This record gives sequence, C-alpha cells and structure tokens, in this order.
Amino acid sequence: MEKLVVVTGASRGIGAAIARQLAADGFHVGCISRSGTLPTPRASLSDAERLLIPVAADVARPDELRAAIDELCSRGLEVRGLINNAGLLAEAPSAEMPLEQWDERCRLMPDRWW
Repeated sequence: MEKLVVVTGASRGIGAAIARQLAADGFHVGCISRSGTLPTPRASLSDAERLLIPVAADVARPDELRAAIDELCSRGLEVRGLINNAGLLAEAPSAEMPLEQWDERCRLMPDRWW
C-alpha cells in the first residue's frame, strides 16, 4: 500500500513547502486547505506533482475535516503521518487578545481524526 501524509494549511507558505518536499520524496500528500488548491509553486516538481492531492476543508469545522479525511482515505492509501500546519495570524498581544480569538485558534488543532 502506498503511503500518504496529510498536511493542513498546505496551499501556501510553510505548508506548501512541506507538501512539495514530501511529494518530491515520494509520498502521496493530502493537501488540506480552505481553498482546496494545490500548494503554491516554488519550483517545478514534474512527476512529483501527481502525488499532491488537494482537498478543501476548514480544519476548524469538524464536519469538513471529517469529509476531507474520508475522501483521502477512500483512495486506498495508508495514512502514515499528519502535519498540523494550519494557523491564523493573531494581530494582538496575547494579554490583550479577546477570548473569542483564542477559541478560534484552538479550534484549528483537531483532537479527533478518525
């Protein structure tokens, strides 16, 4: 069975770089992001690009996350890793951040995958 690594926040930035490197190393990569797009290109990956599997989901919404994981698992790949990279930029010092903003950030860390 071929190996799959799931990367959240994989459409750009660090998540995109991680996803592209994993594909270059031969892993299938479940690229979960709100946009559901392939990771932003930085360099041509040629054959490795086919290993990237973009899926749209907001990891703060359990139903969307469950559907994304179910979709990836339905491809007959063995999930071998998870990189929780999704995040939100907080534009306030911690001591001044409203509780609602803290809650929103905490919802990005899934506590149930399967």
